[in-house]
Amino acid sequence: MRQHSSHVDVPGHVDVPGQRPPSDPLVGPAAADLSGGSIAPARGDDTPSGLFRDRDDPRRRTDGIGWVTRAVFGDPRLRLSLGADPGAAPGAALTYAMVPSLERARFLLPLAGRRVTGSSVLAYNALRPPKVRAGRAAIGLLAWAGALRLTGAPALSVHVPDGVDPAEVLLCAHLAGLLGVPRLHAAIGVRPPDPHHKPTLQLFDDAGRPRGYAKLGWNDGTRAMVRAEAATLADLPGPGGDLPAVPELVLHTRWREREVAVVAPMPRRVRRVRRPDEPRLAAMLAVARRGGPAAAPRPLRGSPLLDDWRRRAAAVPACVSAVPEGPAAPEGPAAPEGPAADDAAWSPAPRGPRRRPDSAAGEAAATGKAAATGDAAATGSATPTAAGLPSTPPAMAIGDAIDAIEARDGELTCEFGDWHGDWVPWNMARHRDRLYVWDWENRGSGVPVGFDLAHQAFQTALSLRALPAAQCAAAADAMLHRHGAALGLGAAHRRLVVDAYLVELWLRTYELSGGGAGWNPRLHPALLHVLAARLGPGAAARPGADPASARRARGSAGGPPLDLAEPRDVKPT
Repeated sequence: MRQHSSHVDVPGHVDVPGQRPPSDPLVGPAAADLSGGSIAPARGDDTPSGLFRDRDDPRRRTDGIGWVTRAVFGDPRLRLSLGADPGAAPGAALTYAMVPSLERARFLLPLAGRRVTGSSVLAYNALRPPKVRAGRAAIGLLAWAGALRLTGAPALSVHVPDGVDPAEVLLCAHLAGLLGVPRLHAAIGVRPPDPHHKPTLQLFDDAGRPRGYAKLGWNDGTRAMVRAEAATLADLPGPGGDLPAVPELVLHTRWREREVAVVAPMPRRVRRVRRPDEPRLAAMLAVARRGGPAAAPRPLRGSPLLDDWRRRAAAVPACVSAVPEGPAAPEGPAAPEGPAADDAAWSPAPRGPRRRPDSAAGEAAATGKAAATGDAAATGSATPTAAGLPSTPPAMAIGDAIDAIEARDGELTCEFGDWHGDWVPWNMARHRDRLYVWDWENRGSGVPVGFDLAHQAFQTALSLRALPAAQCAAAADAMLHRHGAALGLGAAHRRLVVDAYLVELWLRTYELSGGGAGWNPRLHPALLHVLAARLGPGAAARPGADPASARRARGSAGGPPLDLAEPRDVKPT
């Protein structure tokens, strides 16, 4: 099981004991792998500036354009050039418009004819919020009219050397051959450099018809995630009853040290989910039970879940949990990922939590108050120091957290089942009155029913509302209090689900760091402090047992209606 939205910027990443250095698409052996060892780096090094001799090559950049061009067009035999005019790149194999600009690029639009460019902007526009939809529609109309240069978007051109087969150095050409079509064109989202993100290419044919989404895994962590999603899509039961519809796996292949999965395009008439704050409980239960009946409850003690946790926790060095008390880690919204990942290109600047003075929930979300119990020690919330900076309680080693859960809840009988692993509103849509859900790379099994409900609340608070980890946990408590009964969960079960979810989330975070993704400073060491407050000596009773406490916790779970255009997960946390 893997963690979904661990956001760590490569430049200036946070150093944490036990961290493996974050990886880059072209650092170390990957550089030689891409060119078969036939290209000697300039100046004898294998950094981006050494591999690419042209000082204007965008792959030398440290921003999102540099990262995505190294990941998608990494072969040093390719020549990449920048220009002010999208129509002035004679001889280029591929040309893209960088929207909205080079310095703020969020989207690469393929310039391969009006149909292709227009479709790459307008496809699935009904999934977007109104403001985003209007911006895309305007750009799409200019593209269909052949007047995209009026936007002022600069061009990125990709040149293939004479005598080199394009399918050898261009992923789109390679996939076109495997899928039996003359050509494929890719619209590519651009995000900040992040060793956990996977470039996602939306594929179109010459007529502008969507042909699928290609996910590209390029380091140990992202390759494993692409493999996991391909295996999951091949294993999931077909839609029926309350089970959601899922994308069909079209192709799973490996290309030049890249793991690639292509899934079928979404139905053309998919629409945004209504009331994204409300969980889809029937679909969650259907996923947990694989469309079948409820499993017989069994005690937590002796379950495969505890065995799995202990096996994974045994690989964690002691220094990782030995985090001293000190200032809280900085918080900030994560970048989007998945089919809607390009929304940031068309959205206003990210906003902080919005205030609703007439709502206690909005007040708590806007002011950042921990509301689960009103007790900072019980929630793990930050407390003021003499210097005016927040501090956190001592951390709990992950093995101690597992022991504490077993000691408290070992005899509690639970229904165990599957979970999607990243059940959030931006990974779903509706089509013909059926839920349509994608991004299955984090699916797991053998967990207490309710993990997806806890995940939706925690990740919405973390990624859309930029709340600290303690308040995200409080949001999960409140969500379980409101909706847990519909999943058959009593007060003790709701408490177990949230605490167990936090343990699983930290283990995923650690495992992603081992795959070259670095640490998420919003989750480590914050989750260890939260677990200490919830499970350590003197921990107060958790929301779920106390209805009044859960009502106060809604300040974290509530807040303004979700705006899915704002940066977010992940992916995934």
